[in-house]
Amino acid sequence: IFLALLATALLAGLGLAEPGRTLKSSGDMLRMVSVPWILLRRGYRVEQLIPVCWSAVAGTLLAVGWGFVSLLRADVPMFLQLNSVGHVNHSSIYLAIVVGVSLALVVARMAAPGRLGRAGAVLASILLSVALLVASSRASVGAAFVLVLLLAWIAPFAGGGVDPERARLRRRRFRIGLLVLVVATAGAYRLATSLSDKRLQPEGQSLLEKFGFQAAVGAPASHRDGLLRLAWAAARAHPLVGLGHGGFGRLTAQNVCEKLRPEGEGKTCDPGSYYFAPHAHSLYAHTLAERGVLGLIAVLMLLAGWVIALRRSLNWARDDARQAAIWMVCLAGCVITMFAGLLNTTLHHEHGLLAMTTLGMLLSAWRVPGDQRR
Repeated sequence: IFLALLATALLAGLGLAEPGRTLKSSGDMLRMVSVPWILLRRGYRVEQLIPVCWSAVAGTLLAVGWGFVSLLRADVPMFLQLNSVGHVNHSSIYLAIVVGVSLALVVARMAAPGRLGRAGAVLASILLSVALLVASSRASVGAAFVLVLLLAWIAPFAGGGVDPERARLRRRRFRIGLLVLVVATAGAYRLATSLSDKRLQPEGQSLLEKFGFQAAVGAPASHRDGLLRLAWAAARAHPLVGLGHGGFGRLTAQNVCEKLRPEGEGKTCDPGSYYFAPHAHSLYAHTLAERGVLGLIAVLMLLAGWVIALRRSLNWARDDARQAAIWMVCLAGCVITMFAGLLNTTLHHEHGLLAMTTLGMLLSAWRVPGDQRR
């Protein structure tokens, strides 16, 4: 699957008159694929990977603090963004994955002595969840909600050698804990937005306000219908290997009719039926537009393989709390990539690298022989 992703990245836009762009722009996919590949081949143990999770949470908390300071010092209302991740949608995707990582660390600390580490993981989960709500990306918050529901349903750490009654008790406590965290996050978010007279989001752009605001300006789906039409037109014009990396962003109202001829020969082309942006705001639509059917098949293969790996490693995760934590981290990367990818372009730059790292962590720890895992 990794080879297929690399191959379709190299083939993207083949035949279009932009020399060197395919090779130059495939570096993002090379970075994302190389990390899980190397982790898989090396076979790191669980105890080596848990500190990586703490590092990810700590680094994100620092970036969140920096982002809030920028919000409060800004002359005009703006969205919360993470330093180096950038755009609010990208930052939201990154935050949603790290929320899952912080929840996994709560589980990892359940088998460890002392309560300080567990309290720190719980506090980090609440702070990161509040930041996710402040960023107010509906796609990322929705995907995070799906993640919480899946975690409550599966409760991956319960089972293994634990007797059935104790396993049921663990699952019940875990679900109650998740509910408490959700309520605490909602309360903390309410408190954060009322502590200062200065808005933490632009007017009409909070998570709930967005629905009414976007409908009022005639774009309840934030112009994603126009973006999807444009992606489909690009796929029809270049079905096999797509427009190439960055090709979607180079489409404009001035050149779309000439480049794609979306209405066919002899028919009128109306640029007003499309919306133009650097990305199609959908992992699937954007991949189809820039890497064609071959690229979309490779991405779907990746997601399917990701789900299969999670399913096959579930019993392994249930044997130990730390193994369950690594499994939860990988689940977070998969769920956010898959569900936020419906309305945003996931598997892209920093958040894509983070998601693929979560996959590599599970593949690495799961492959280690049983007597070396701990």
